[in-house]
Parts: sequence; structure tokens; C-alpha cells
Amino acid sequence: MLKGLLLSSALIILWALLQSVVFHVVAPRRVFNSMLICFMPTIPIYLLLYLATPANLGVLPRELVGMGWGVGLVNGLMIHTLLFLTAGLFYSHADRSITVRLLIELARAPEQRLTLSEMQSRCGVEVLMVDRVDIMVRNGFLATRGDRLMLTTKGWIGATVGSMARRLLRIKAI
Repeated sequence: MLKGLLLSSALIILWALLQSVVFHVVAPRRVFNSMLICFMPTIPIYLLLYLATPANLGVLPRELVGMGWGVGLVNGLMIHTLLFLTAGLFYSHADRSITVRLLIELARAPEQRLTLSEMQSRCGVEVLMVDRVDIMVRNGFLATRGDRLMLTTKGWIGATVGSMARRLLRIKAI
């Protein structure tokens, strides 16, 4: 079981380094797609490494080796996928969180202080709305027709899933 965890962790670290280079060199417009495209090859690589390496990876003590290879393989694959999803959530939070944006603006301000009106001029609803709508158009959730915004099929699916999730989790309605 530890073999799968170590292999998946090592691959995720390599993927994160590669993705960091991609972000800085290419600056992809569709970030999650870029993350997914770079991640997908790690799955067959994980499977090949798991099957081609010894159970102890040449370093693990005998006590940590012994579980059936199938359980270790599936466990490592699940961990691998969860680590990727966690990285995606981390990126999304850093990129789109209103709270993080407010904190960054405060950190950049002289003496790390702003009045409420200064904060609103930098991060007010209008600014956030323009930024968020631009992101949704670039990611295919919305389309523009003249001065109107329209849901795309992808946007409708996202709205439906989000609405159901809010009802399921009993999050107050908008």
C-alpha cells in the first residue's frame, strides 16, 4: 500500500513542477484544461511504474510490504487522483477567492491599511463581477450576444449541478 502512495506522491510532485513551468512559460488561458492535460499521462505512468517496480521499491522495510498488489495499486491510484483534485481546488481558491483577493490588496497597500471605500474601489462588486464574467466567458460557461450574457450548455449544466448541490447541502438560496 505504501508503494502506491510513494509513487503517486512522487508523480504529483513532478506534475506540479511541470505545471508550474507551463504556467510561467505558456500562461494557458484555460488553466484547468492545462492541468488536466498535463495530469492525464501520469495515470498510465503510475500504472507502469507500479507494475515494473519491486514491492518494496528497493527502500521500504519488509514490514511495510505485504498487502496484495491490487489493493496497493488501486489505493495509490485513488490517492493520485485525490492529490490532483486537491491541487485543482488549491489553484481555484488562489485564483478566484474573494477573501484571498481582499487579503492580497491589503498586503499590497501602504502600511497594509485601506479604508472600506479604497477596498471597494479595488475589489468592489463591480470589479469582481467584470472579472468573474470574463472568466466564465473564457471558460465557455457564458456567451455574449451584443450587450447580453447567455448561458451556454456548459453553463446551464454548471448552474443545475450547483443548484442541486446547494439544496442537498442546505446552503441558503441565492
